[in-house]
Amino acid sequence: MLGKAISEIAGRRAEALRLYEPLPSQLAFHASMAAERIIIGSNRGGKTLPAAVEMARAVTGCDPYGRYPLTDGRCYCVGRDGRHLGAVMWRKLGRAGAFSIIRDIGTGLWRSYRPWMPDDFARRGEARPAPPLISPRMIKNISWEKKAESVPSMVTLTTGWEISFISSLADPSKGTDVDLAWFDEELDNEGWYSEISARLVDRGGRFLWSATPQTGTEVLYAIHERAHTQRDCKHPSVAEFFVKLDENPYILEEQKKLLAEKCISEEDYRVRIGGEWAIHSYKIYPEYSRIVHQVKAFDVPRDWTRYVAIDPGRQTCAALFLAVPKPRTRGFPSTYVLYDELYIRDCTADMFGRAMRDKCFDQDIQAFIIDANMGRNTDVGSGKTVEEQYAEANKRYGVRSFDTGSGFLWGSDSVEAGILACRELLRRTEGGSPSVLVFDTLTAFDKEIRMYHNQRVAGKIRDKPDSKSASHLMDCFRYLALFEPRYVERPVKHRQGYAVTMLREKQLRQSMREGKNAMRLGPGRA
Repeated sequence: MLGKAISEIAGRRAEALRLYEPLPSQLAFHASMAAERIIIGSNRGGKTLPAAVEMARAVTGCDPYGRYPLTDGRCYCVGRDGRHLGAVMWRKLGRAGAFSIIRDIGTGLWRSYRPWMPDDFARRGEARPAPPLISPRMIKNISWEKKAESVPSMVTLTTGWEISFISSLADPSKGTDVDLAWFDEELDNEGWYSEISARLVDRGGRFLWSATPQTGTEVLYAIHERAHTQRDCKHPSVAEFFVKLDENPYILEEQKKLLAEKCISEEDYRVRIGGEWAIHSYKIYPEYSRIVHQVKAFDVPRDWTRYVAIDPGRQTCAALFLAVPKPRTRGFPSTYVLYDELYIRDCTADMFGRAMRDKCFDQDIQAFIIDANMGRNTDVGSGKTVEEQYAEANKRYGVRSFDTGSGFLWGSDSVEAGILACRELLRRTEGGSPSVLVFDTLTAFDKEIRMYHNQRVAGKIRDKPDSKSASHLMDCFRYLALFEPRYVERPVKHRQGYAVTMLREKQLRQSMREGKNAMRLGPGRA
């Protein structure tokens, strides 16, 4: 009986979670109290292991920071596909070999193998795979998706925790509250993030994502940017941790060199070895910078000439407003200013007309420019083109421009030429300022232009925008750049304010009702 107890104690001392020795960047990841944590970097930099350790600590009730329920919790492990779930995520959690261990010469006890230490390297033949991160004694039941391929469906532990393993190729699960979710590598279905975020709310759950950002998904990049804005906060809600192959001493130098030699291109090297964001390598507008192009919003002078480009659409309708400064405006260095935007979801022509009325009621617009291809599309029900419906909506709400009335000019549909024209505007002029400045209030434009990228097929970049990349305002930007807006000298009309306009319209409607139904006595309105 005593011998069995001693054996059990020795076995527990050698469990992987007790022997795990994180690197400094990994230790910072574990210690963070942020509700969302992403750990990114190069291949073999050490991303999946700390995320798997965090998961194993949570479900076995031994998180040293007390962030998770000790019993009866629920978590999701989401991987790219079934093969990734079995060969990477479950292998790290439930099979031996997440890292290597060796007996310490001094104590005779098992500890992590440290190949950078001469004594350990000399005894490398004595190293062996560490036991599973989730000890078999903690596993109550495993339901398999594909047992032959070691792809689990659900693992139930003696603590009452349940781990669901789900492929990102499936539709996001709905209706189940969870305490912890772990994504490993970039997912094919980005809808998973939004759905999981909703599932974590009720339980105050936490979210982990470990990845090498080599495909440039927009969701992961958006989390990265949120983490960047909160990097100096005392209690951030999202935090990012970066690991690099060069800084991982558990990988031998010869192995690092061999991996680097296998990279097929310089861009591939920067992502896989340097841990850079792939999206940086194939952005369509790398010239764009918030520091260079953004300015604090100001009141656009009434004598500047204004244009509006529209990208119509039922799912999303976008409009971009551009002003051309009066020549020789003192102290103003650029040719154009993008000063306003519209971004209407599930848009109808009437919604567009009302939104344009609210935007343009006190402005003198020179011309409206519309996407020629989309504008020519005919609605099955009405038999009218999109352009005709939008023009009628403008007319109905009193929206007009000098050159086009309530109608539109057609924007050029040459994507390649439009992109070149936009890049020219974004480049700095000889005076050091770019040709176009952007108000810092244009949040949708800012998001689109930073995420707008080319297609990447089989590791190669194509000179063609990725159809998955949001481009509504980017299309508007192209129409404006190719249109080459010009300043037009016109007398400034001082219009009455919006509040005054609405009051007079109300008075007019009241007068009409009184004229039909009543007789006024006394003096009339002045």
